[in-house]
Amino acid sequence: MRLRIELNWDEILNTQCHQIVLNSSGANDDITVWRIGKSIDGIPDTLNQFLGQTATPDYSSSGTTVTVYLEFTDPTDVKPVGGGADWWVQLWDDHGSHKKDDYTVWIINKDKIPPGFHCLSPCFFKKDLGRKPPTADEVQGQVLVKDSLVKTVPGVQLTQVWNDHGTHADENVSLYLGPDGFGLFGFPNYDLPAPDVLYPVLDFTQGAPWQQPDTPFLCKRGPAVKQSDDQDSHANRDVTVWRIGPAPVKGIPVTLNSYLGQTATPGYPSSATILYLQFNQSSLIQPVGSGDEWWTQLWNDSGSGRPNDYTIWQITPQRIPPGFTCLSPYFFKKSRTGRRDPPTADEVQGQVLVKDELVTKISGDKLKNVWTDQGTHARADVSLYTGPDGLGIFGFNNYDPPSSTTHWPILNQLKGAELLD
Repeated sequence: MRLRIELNWDEILNTQCHQIVLNSSGANDDITVWRIGKSIDGIPDTLNQFLGQTATPDYSSSGTTVTVYLEFTDPTDVKPVGGGADWWVQLWDDHGSHKKDDYTVWIINKDKIPPGFHCLSPCFFKKDLGRKPPTADEVQGQVLVKDSLVKTVPGVQLTQVWNDHGTHADENVSLYLGPDGFGLFGFPNYDLPAPDVLYPVLDFTQGAPWQQPDTPFLCKRGPAVKQSDDQDSHANRDVTVWRIGPAPVKGIPVTLNSYLGQTATPGYPSSATILYLQFNQSSLIQPVGSGDEWWTQLWNDSGSGRPNDYTIWQITPQRIPPGFTCLSPYFFKKSRTGRRDPPTADEVQGQVLVKDELVTKISGDKLKNVWTDQGTHARADVSLYTGPDGLGIFGFNNYDPPSSTTHWPILNQLKGAELLD
């Protein structure tokens, strides 16, 4: 089964972070501005991006306003919006109103928008003391969007949601919304937007409404990052071990940030691929831990006399909860002399244990030998094998081939869906 996802959003009647209520400004009109929330029932954690503030012409309470939660599955389609005076320029403040709170309207600094991108909610309304620009926390998740996902609408399609009439501020300002309430636009006057001026909005035809995937996980092969090799070990054969890359990885949605563990290739190739995974229910996985509580040394190169220390570690079975399996239970590591430390938290970041229901088994003769320590003159022996398609590393403290009557766990890829290019 194959699945292609481009741009997802969810329109759910639920709460947003109720950010600002303008209820003591003295303005003739009322306004509440909103952003997306965190840990909202019915909203997947992966839908954590938004276009910017939206507004309602009243004092609505949380849970009564709809906004759009977005997931851009190609990380190159968006760039994050920043906070502070470098990113935001003050359009208006309420100097002269003599109110106890300070009200400001900010517009995004156009010089911060890279060529080929748009800010689709370029205005930010703020109530505070001190008239400070939007902070990084206040715009967390807001994104600039690539041209190819944007269309334009004329000014007549914008709807006024508020102006400062009645505040007695020294300056004037009006706030408008884009179609369907997407995007907040500010103007330093009370004039209607020019009908012949075009404003950028998201082209929703480029995406698809979010639906609960009917598969437990999504996967895609992508570029691996080299983690270690056996160079200078004097082994007769060469090996390189790999892990997933940190986001963003070209062609890999940022939500595919889990993996089964190291993979290995014979020799010292300049590149390799690895399986990136997204599990659609948190109950299907458990994170792999680090340190000597989680990892037991299977082999080291004591006796080799080499300038580096090489070790192979095995996950400690007692750390694996009932009903879960580690599908890459061995870890190859090269360290400087005298440091035979177990895998660290950074080295196993993103590696997961997988629920047994997603696991199948293969016989030992289906494993592929990728390396042995022969030639290192280490006192102990070790062999490394990988599963089919390089899934998982398996270690043995001898040179014997795995028995065809012994079975080893691998991910059952038929249970999931592969993302296409």
